[in-house]
Amino acid sequence: MPIAQRWNRFGVCAGAYLRRALCCWVVLSLSAPSIFSQIPSIPSSTRIFAGPNVSAASGTETADIPVFGSSTACGSYTNGTSLNATVGGFAMLPELLSSAFGVGGGFSITRTSASFATPPLEPTLILDRRSDQVVRIDEEFRLKASYMTIGLEAMTLWHPFKRLQVGVGASVGLNVASSFQHTNQILGPKGYRFADGSSEQPLQGASSLQVAMLSIGPKLNLGYEFTVGNAVIMPHITFSSNAVSPLKDWAWQHYTIGGGISYYIDVTPRHVAPSPLGPGSVAVDELPKPPAAPPTLRANIDLFSVDDHDQRLPEVVISSKETTTRHFVPLLPAVFFERSATAFPDRYRTVTQAMAKRFKVNDLAGNNPVMVQHQVMNVIGLRMQQDTTVQITLVGQISREEAPEIARVRALEVRAYLIRAWGIDSSRITVAPNRKGLLQRSNESTEDGRADNRRVEILSDSPALLSPVITEKKEFTLVPPTLKINPTFDAEAGVKQWELSILHQGVEIGKFSSDEQGEESELMWDIIRENPEAAVPPLFAQLRVEDSTGRVVRAVTSVPLSVATRTLAGNVVAQAGDEEVVSFILAGYDVRSAEIARGNRMLMEEIGKTLRNGARVTVTGYADRLGDQQKNRELATERANRVAEAIRQMADEQGTREVAVHFVGGSIETDRFTNDLPEGRTLTRGVTVMIEQKIAQ
Repeated sequence: MPIAQRWNRFGVCAGAYLRRALCCWVVLSLSAPSIFSQIPSIPSSTRIFAGPNVSAASGTETADIPVFGSSTACGSYTNGTSLNATVGGFAMLPELLSSAFGVGGGFSITRTSASFATPPLEPTLILDRRSDQVVRIDEEFRLKASYMTIGLEAMTLWHPFKRLQVGVGASVGLNVASSFQHTNQILGPKGYRFADGSSEQPLQGASSLQVAMLSIGPKLNLGYEFTVGNAVIMPHITFSSNAVSPLKDWAWQHYTIGGGISYYIDVTPRHVAPSPLGPGSVAVDELPKPPAAPPTLRANIDLFSVDDHDQRLPEVVISSKETTTRHFVPLLPAVFFERSATAFPDRYRTVTQAMAKRFKVNDLAGNNPVMVQHQVMNVIGLRMQQDTTVQITLVGQISREEAPEIARVRALEVRAYLIRAWGIDSSRITVAPNRKGLLQRSNESTEDGRADNRRVEILSDSPALLSPVITEKKEFTLVPPTLKINPTFDAEAGVKQWELSILHQGVEIGKFSSDEQGEESELMWDIIRENPEAAVPPLFAQLRVEDSTGRVVRAVTSVPLSVATRTLAGNVVAQAGDEEVVSFILAGYDVRSAEIARGNRMLMEEIGKTLRNGARVTVTGYADRLGDQQKNRELATERANRVAEAIRQMADEQGTREVAVHFVGGSIETDRFTNDLPEGRTLTRGVTVMIEQKIAQ
């Protein structure tokens, strides 16, 4: 949208908001005297002003918003600018606290527009067939955000001089509308455009962003008063920030400075003193009689926990079980490329030096093995940082229709990334594009086979460098206690209604009342999200009783709350009673081989450590969709057979008794890992091992 058109649209919206604010101000002005006259705590000498205000502001935005998906590993929007317009109303009592100090408050409607821009983490390189040269395309990701907030604000007012006013306070807003637009912009070189001829288009796969419900932030206001009759015109300068991010799940901080104008009129109620009564104007027998003593109304509540024998416990105890799940994911020592391309595909996750310092392998816990494989360069970079003696060799590979020099360019791209992002010394990385790799080449009669051969293999003499990725994930299971609640009340006039609430950290987790007609209510024990500590805030019970005369009495009690934790560990994927199921994935087999893949030796050792007496083991082999289907089924069955035989041998050698091992004739499987990607096909070529056994005591 052109800039002129945006300002025109902004002016129309601001005018509509201003008209609504003026209507509210007229109503407030007409009703203010009667409203404020009902507040007995305000001294009659205190002046009260109320009226509308409008303002506009510009701001600086700092954020950490991901460009793609739910991770900043592919880049993030960090800096931007914003423009907002505000209309609303404000009331102030400038001399309420003293001659120089007062208070004020009001409402506002604010429309904020923000924009961010960031270049991709890695430049896009293409092979220009006209010049037969690799060309770098400069791009920029853009985010345009817009949201509307309805808010309230409260301020403390100070008059250091007669007409100068300083206001310090905070605002709370409700975000009622929002929109986010991601685009990709080609900046150069001149002449390069997207396939449709445009230089800017919607960004595919961009993050889905949601605006937060509430906005909270501090505010500073500097104004100067001009008096016109009983009205005050005040131009002002406003500084503001935010204490919570406007987005759910992502950090976004803004700082704004702007100006505006307010128009106030004096709405101080005028008090008329009543005329004193003359002597004898009220007869003695007409004086009101003293009121009778109100009927008795008392309430009490007792909240406590009991054990299995219905005996009272000194505190409420929640049982917590912590389970640590270890995941073993095979790491394929290869990075796959698109046809004739030397730049990394978008599915591979790249980082900057700053992001590399925060990268942790354990953050990959729970990810699909294909997604873990897309972090292969980061895992290799981190391991080479941790062991400075390790050296690697990069072997570039191409399919038959590609230019031979692309193999070396691909290997150099991987080398440059490890040096740039992870700080690996160049002497530790050798490029050998013409050397034979460890992975077998696929038959190139199909596009799948050719895609498998477009890769850079990572070779090393260190087994630990290419070992499986091991992650740990902790989960907490909470078992709520048994509670007893004894409400008692004494209502001489009779009980009209009673209501009982149970609260934790200000959140109502249970409610009972006389309107439920005997139906039971459940407590919502969702009070601890994660990592529960031994002591947590107490529970509160609140009882409200209303008698037939309308009088109300309340009773409140609290009980201490603690957590008893039991810890389990292992790579257990399911438990039922005293049984557990443990799963392992062996992947990355060569295309036409049934030999246990090199990277799976550590997994075989873990399988041996996991086996217990009486274990039942099921081994299933798989093959990808490449080649003849019947031969692939036979190959998958042979893979399962060899792993099963190796497990039997391990059980015999370590003295594990009564281990029953069965292997299942494999199949061509495309559900676990997509066969549309070479990484998925490579992971599909493998074996799964499922162990069912008794839980260790």
